[in-house]
Amino acid sequence: MTPLNFAFASFEATAVELRYARMMIDPTRVRIETPLASTAKAVTAPQAKEQTAATTVAEPADQFEGMVKVKVFPQDPLVGPTETILLPKDIIGDRLTSTRIKTQDRAPIAIADPDGNYDYEVGTPQFDQVNAHAIVANTLFMYDNYLGQPAEWSFGGALKVIPHKGTGKTAYFSGRDGSINFFEWESPSLGKRVTTSQAGDVIAHEIGHAIWDGLRPRAGYSAEAGAFHEAFGDTSALLHAMQTESNLTSALEQNGGDLRQPSLLSRMAEEFGTAFNMEDNDPNNNDRPYYRTALNEFKYIDPKKLPDDDYPPTVGEEVLTREFHSFSRVWSGAMYRMLTSLYDGEKAEGKTSLEALKTARDTLGTTWGKALAELPPTGIKFGVVAESMLRAAARSDDSDTFDRLASVLVDRDVLTPERVAELKTPTLQDVHQGDGSNESVLKSLEKAYDLPTGYLAEGEPKALGDGRTVYMFTRPERHQLPGLKSFGDDLEVELRSGVVATFDGNGQLISSYNTPIGDEDRLDAEVFAADLLAKDRIKESPFMAAADNQKGEVFLGRLLHDREGVKLLERLPIHD
Repeated sequence: MTPLNFAFASFEATAVELRYARMMIDPTRVRIETPLASTAKAVTAPQAKEQTAATTVAEPADQFEGMVKVKVFPQDPLVGPTETILLPKDIIGDRLTSTRIKTQDRAPIAIADPDGNYDYEVGTPQFDQVNAHAIVANTLFMYDNYLGQPAEWSFGGALKVIPHKGTGKTAYFSGRDGSINFFEWESPSLGKRVTTSQAGDVIAHEIGHAIWDGLRPRAGYSAEAGAFHEAFGDTSALLHAMQTESNLTSALEQNGGDLRQPSLLSRMAEEFGTAFNMEDNDPNNNDRPYYRTALNEFKYIDPKKLPDDDYPPTVGEEVLTREFHSFSRVWSGAMYRMLTSLYDGEKAEGKTSLEALKTARDTLGTTWGKALAELPPTGIKFGVVAESMLRAAARSDDSDTFDRLASVLVDRDVLTPERVAELKTPTLQDVHQGDGSNESVLKSLEKAYDLPTGYLAEGEPKALGDGRTVYMFTRPERHQLPGLKSFGDDLEVELRSGVVATFDGNGQLISSYNTPIGDEDRLDAEVFAADLLAKDRIKESPFMAAADNQKGEVFLGRLLHDREGVKLLERLPIHD
C-alpha cells in the first residue's frame, strides 16, 4: 500500500508505553489443531482435478413452495464435490437478482431454467456466479431464521455480489458501495485457478461482515470491536457449513464423532488456505490445510496488552496478537467450544452423533441470533456478546444450555464465575415501555442508569418476529487522539456511549445494557488509531471508485477535514 506521509508527534506517557510495548511483550502462545490432526481423516487436495458429482436432493423442489434447486460447492472444491441444495426463490431471484442480493460480473449473468433452477458446470464463470450468490442467499436465509426477522443492510438497495473482482489472494466486504468482492489467482501449488467465489467459508465470512455491519454499524473504535467483526465472519462460516447435511456427515467421519478433533467444521477456507500457505514465505505453514482454525485454546486477554502485527500475519498461528484477524480467534475458538459442549451434552443424553450435532447447531444458532438482536448499539466487546448470549439462554428455562455455554466462557476467561452467577438470576433495571415511543423508553432509561443528557435514538424501535421490541440510543463524544497528527493537523475520533432495552410482547423488560464511554474506551481508540496509521490502513486522499479497485486494497479508516487544524478519523465499513 502507498505510504500516507503521516507526521507522528510524541504520545503522552501512557500512550507511549502502550504504543511501543508490543516490541517487548512476550506473545501469548497456544497449541492449535496440529497435534490432533493425526487421529482424524486427512483432507487432501483435488490434485488439479475438479469434482463435479452432484448429490440428488431427497425431495423435488416442486414439493417446497417457493423453493428452487441450485448446484453449489457446499464447502469448497478441496473438501468435496458439488451438490444440489434448495433455496427460497425470493432470496436467490431470477437472473441472480432479488430485492436484497444482486450479482454483477464481467461475464454474462447466469439465468435460471424455466423451473427457476440453476445448474451450471464448474469451470464456467456462471457457476462461480451461482455458487457465490447461492451461498450468500443461504447464509442470509440462515440469519433470517436465527434473528427472527430479515437481516438488513446498513446501506440502501441490494447487496452486490461480485464473483470475479480481480486477481489476488483476497476477498472483502465494502459497506461504502454495498458489495462483497471475490478474487482469484493461478495457484502453482495446487496446479489450478483458485477462485474465492467457489469457497463456501470465504463467501459466508464476507456476507457475515455485511450482516454484522447492518446489525451494529457503530460497533466501536477498538481492536476488540474490529476483531469481533472478523469473528462474526468466521462464526457465520461455521454456522453456514452446518446447514448442509452432507457437511455434517463428512465432518463426523473426519473427526470420528469427536468435535475436539479437526474437520471441515473447525477448519476455515481449506482450498484458499492450503494454496496460500504453500505459496507464502513461511515454510512452517506448508502443511496447514486451512486459513484459520476454530480448534484453538486461546483465552481472553485485554488486546492492548498484546503486540500488534501485520495482516497477513508475520508470526506463527500459535501466537496471539491484537491484530483483528488474530485476536478474533479468541471468540471463534470459544464459539466452536460452545458448540462442542452442547454436542457432548446431547450425546450424553443418548442422541446419535448426527442428531446431537444438529441439536447443538440449532441451540447455538438460536441463542446467537437472540443475543445479537439485544446487543447495545456500540461498545461491542467479547464480554458484552457473551453476557447477551447467557441472558438469552437464561430466559429459555434451559439450565443445561446455560451451564454448557457458561462453562466455556469462564474457561476462556471471557466472563468470571461471579458474573455468570449474576446472569443466571438477573436483576433487571426499572425501565418502562410506556406508550412504546423512543421518547418514553429513553426517559425511563435515563432514570434507571442516571444517564446524562444528549442521547439520541438509533432509528425506530425494532419489532422482532417473536414479539420482542428493541430500543437503542447513543450519545456522541469527541475525543482527541494525543500525539497523532496528519500534516500538522490534530486528529479526533467520535466515540459513542450506548444503551439498549429489550421488551417482550407484554411490554415487560427482559434485557438492558449500558455501555458508557470511559477511560479504557478512550485508550482503546488511541491504540486502534495508532495501529492503523502505523500500517497505512487509513486513507486521506479521496477514494478511488470502487469499480477501479482491482487489487483488493482494504483501508479501514479515513480522515475528514473537520475544522481548521483538526481532522476526524472515521472507521470505514470495509473488512477483508
